[in-house]
Order: sequence, then C-alpha cells, then structure tokens
Amino acid sequence: MTIPTNPKLVIVSEDQKNFARFTGLERFGWKIAPLVNKLGVSQSVKTEQPNVVVIWVGDPHLPAIRLLKALHGRQRVENVKVLLCSGMPLGQLMKVAKESGADGVLSQTLQLLNMNFELRQHIAS
Repeated sequence: MTIPTNPKLVIVSEDQKNFARFTGLERFGWKIAPLVNKLGVSQSVKTEQPNVVVIWVGDPHLPAIRLLKALHGRQRVENVKVLLCSGMPLGQLMKVAKESGADGVLSQTLQLLNMNFELRQHIAS
C-alpha cells in the first residue's frame, strides 16, 4: 500500500488537552481533525475520510469499545486504521485493542517523530 504524502488523522477524545499531544504532526504532512463529540463518530469519519483514527481511551474504556463497534459496524469505512492511545499501561491497552477489534495501539511515547513513524507504519500495513 502506498503511504499518502499528506495523510489525514482523526483524533477522538473527550478531553481537549489530548489533542495538544498531536500538535506538531502537521510538519510531517499530517492533516489533523480533532473530534470531541463521540456521537456520530461514524458519520464524521465518513466525511473526513482519514487514513487513521486514534481513539483516546480513558478509564473506564467501555466508550472506546462502543466507538470501535460503531466504526466497524454496518457502515464500515474502508482503508481506515483505528488505533487506541491512552495513558494506561501498554499491556492493558494492547489487551483492550485486541478485545475490541482495533487495528493496533499508538505507543505512549507521544514524541512527534516516533508518532509520525508509528502512524505511517500502520497505514502501510
């Protein structure tokens, strides 16, 4: 799969401070679309047509699982990777990702160069 020059990333989080963690990815060519309202996430993803959706998983993580089911439900969006990100321990996050059907996780280093690399690796896989 060819990685687009200017990929699009939708970030879903209830807490707006989580969006700041992704500020700066634009210098690597990313177009960032924050999404606070989880209602209608499927429609927003269809409209935005991102390459990657990152869902910030809080505690409890039940809302993230519901979001994944909505994204993977009857209106499944093709060619979109859905990743989970969180401050929880990586092993726990990986377990939630596997159980919920996410395409993977974004590590918690949250350093821009590493995030850019990880996100592009997920697009390529």
